[in-house]
Amino acid sequence: MRVLVHAHRRRRIPSSPVFRMEPQSSGTHGFFPETQDLFLGRAHVGFYRAKRKSDSLVEIEWFAIRGDVRGRGIGRKIIERILSDFKAQGFKRVQLDSAPDAVGFWKKMGFVNLPGSTISPGPHRVVELVRDL
Repeated sequence: MRVLVHAHRRRRIPSSPVFRMEPQSSGTHGFFPETQDLFLGRAHVGFYRAKRKSDSLVEIEWFAIRGDVRGRGIGRKIIERILSDFKAQGFKRVQLDSAPDAVGFWKKMGFVNLPGSTISPGPHRVVELVRDL
């Protein structure tokens, strides 16, 4: 996702954001639409995609927040909402692969390294993380 940031056009983000999630497509993947767009008011702030792995396990396959709205707590609030929704649907655990530079964010959200996992080699290195709900 390419984001162009223009300081004079930056929108003020309210301290108590109200989010809405809308499917990008009509297809389904597990119990979830393939990709959910994330909005703050009418502004598109990112997207995520999740996949049901079992009756108790869900995987966040993608999560992205626009660069110009990062660092304001929006990602944290969105993840809290997503995790709450997963728990309400009966899931007990969430798993994801993270880029090494984003591991700090996920650990603040309560995720830990998946036991026995290592950083995958190559240009698209990932760290496997897990969290109980």
